[in-house]
Amino acid sequence: MRCYVRVIIIALALISFTSPSFCIDSDRTSPRHYAGSWLAVDSLVKNGLTKTALDTVNAIYKKASGSNNSDQIIKSIIYRMRLESSMEEDAFVKAMDRLNEEIKTSVFPATPLLHSMLAECYLHYYQNNRRNFFNRTHVEIPGSDIHTWDLRTIMDKITTEFRLSLVNPDKLKAARTDIFDEAISDSCTEKKIRPTLFDFLAYRAIDFFSMSDNGLTKPAGEFTLNSEEYFKPFNEFSKLDIVSNDSLSLRFLALKILRELVIFHLKADDTAALMDADIKRLSFVRQNSSMPEKDSLYLAALMSIKNYASLNPASAEAAWYIAMLYKNRADTYIHGKYDQYRWMNREALKLCDKAMKTFPESYGARQCAGLSGNIKAKSMTFSCENVSVPGKPSAILLSYRNISKVALRLVQIDIDDYRKFVEKTAYDSVAIKLSMLEPVKEWSAALPDPGDFQSHSVVLDVPTLNAGHYVLLCASDPEFRPDSQAMAYSDVQVSRLSFIERSDKNGNKNFIILDRETGLSVKDVIIKIWNRVYEPKTREYKLVLNKTFVANADGSFIINPSGGNYND
Repeated sequence: MRCYVRVIIIALALISFTSPSFCIDSDRTSPRHYAGSWLAVDSLVKNGLTKTALDTVNAIYKKASGSNNSDQIIKSIIYRMRLESSMEEDAFVKAMDRLNEEIKTSVFPATPLLHSMLAECYLHYYQNNRRNFFNRTHVEIPGSDIHTWDLRTIMDKITTEFRLSLVNPDKLKAARTDIFDEAISDSCTEKKIRPTLFDFLAYRAIDFFSMSDNGLTKPAGEFTLNSEEYFKPFNEFSKLDIVSNDSLSLRFLALKILRELVIFHLKADDTAALMDADIKRLSFVRQNSSMPEKDSLYLAALMSIKNYASLNPASAEAAWYIAMLYKNRADTYIHGKYDQYRWMNREALKLCDKAMKTFPESYGARQCAGLSGNIKAKSMTFSCENVSVPGKPSAILLSYRNISKVALRLVQIDIDDYRKFVEKTAYDSVAIKLSMLEPVKEWSAALPDPGDFQSHSVVLDVPTLNAGHYVLLCASDPEFRPDSQAMAYSDVQVSRLSFIERSDKNGNKNFIILDRETGLSVKDVIIKIWNRVYEPKTREYKLVLNKTFVANADGSFIINPSGGNYND
């Protein structure tokens, strides 16, 4: 969704709207005649004078009601809900009760918005008290107390209020959203794609009806979206007679409203709004269909949209959705399996590049730019042996994407210093700061890069090293500059020593020190056991020497857990 809706609900933001069907003197209803009062309210709230602020809001509400100023009425109601929520117990439930009373005396265009607000209030209450609704038994004739409602009742209430918000579609379609300056965020640059109050409220209802209704008892003839008809091009879809015995199905209701949106904007010859509604419809059907061929049907319908709107910026959005589908297919590629998807990222980039070039200022172009950057992003990881033998070559398995050459560095650093460094350094900065140390060895290697924007792996040799502790760093930039590159690192211990461990029946841990190459035991090796201890004063962990052992003639030593804490 492109527009950030500021409406609704208690304590969120403000909404302001008027209707062209009202013939009201603009001087009387202009927001500037209320600006001083609202500044006073904000100041009172800031200074903690909630009761006085509420009195001022009620005065604004009374004034707005006298002149049928819907924008100020709605704004007053929302402010009142916010303020009362901090002054009384069970405020949320009481706020919903007051909204119900408000609706009884309201008029268009306030009424449909109040229904939508009440639906959202019910929805938030349900989401915050989900378990209670699931544990209650259904009552055929529920009372008015929401504390006694079960899941079926609360869902019916939400559904009813969203449907009531759309009961006057012709009047809603005649009310333009571009006069609702406080309802739609100022950051939205494409209000025209959802130009009417009908669009605004319909999409809010669709967002709820698109939710899963798991937990509700399903009828024998449950409504499903497993039909090719629901993927048909918009001009054919608009002519469908969508019927179901499962008339309370949320998905059924969502599809009915989506069809109404498509018909509305098809008749209005509003390509941008039509494409927006149709893409929403296709994404919804695809997400909720279990047909094995749903992706191919979805792709065909998106292609139809793209071709229909080829001269409209809306085609860039269709291109983005197609490109995303291509990328998702490319992500499933495994060598020797799904080979047909290997090059789909290139196809996605072609679509994105054309969309960005043709309609550079469009929403779709911006989305394509993000997707293109994701596909082209460089990445790398590698795995290596934790310990290698001095004077012997070793290797790493490097996995990489979109990189044709890798630079490698080995820096030597004491293992204790390394651990402290990693603990005190932000994760993203570790590799960069380690790369600033003087390398003991550095080299580079060319990498096969077929240009498929897929991940690949290769085995690379690591030079021989003397005994000690090192960090191996890999980067796509030979200068190891921090910007616009991929980096990876791992510490490597080089030692001839290894050990085996077993526990005896008394709980002792028996160790034998071995030569890593010959497998023979090694005597007189000094072993130091350290504990990691937290220091409250410095708020840091530090290593404290616990005990020192010397390997026996057979390379063995024993740790008795009862003799000290060796777990850290």
